Amino acid sequence: MKNLQPSSLSFRLFLIMTLLFSPILAKAETHDVLVRNNFFEPNDITIEVGDTVRWTNNSGLHDVTADDGSFTSVTSSNFTFSRTFNSIAEVLYYCSVHSSPGQNINSNMNGRINVIEASATTDISIDSVD
Repeated sequence: MKNLQPSSLSFRLFLIMTLLFSPILAKAETHDVLVRNNFFEPNDITIEVGDTVRWTNNSGLHDVTADDGSFTSVTSSNFTFSRTFNSIAEVLYYCSVHSSPGQNINSNMNGRINVIEASATTDISIDSVD
């Protein structure tokens, strides 16, 4: 067994403790939603804080508008619109051409995004501490 210097051992313990107790956040993802003729596909998704939703429309005159007015895309027959969600929330949205805020997402051109806390991953590998 090697004789470790106290400072070397302390540093290694510090490094191990830092890695074990510091959350390492998962990589943010992009979720695609298709804007179809009078519906969003999918119309109900769950994402993590920091993730982005990208809506793509090539099927008629539509837009994407938050029920609370916090975002609105262009109104067009061909667009891509992205939004990153940075806090936990239930975000409701709709197409202002074909629906209105607060309508049922299963029978109108409305959708829901459930933004949940980002999960922490700990993918740590320590080969040896000698």
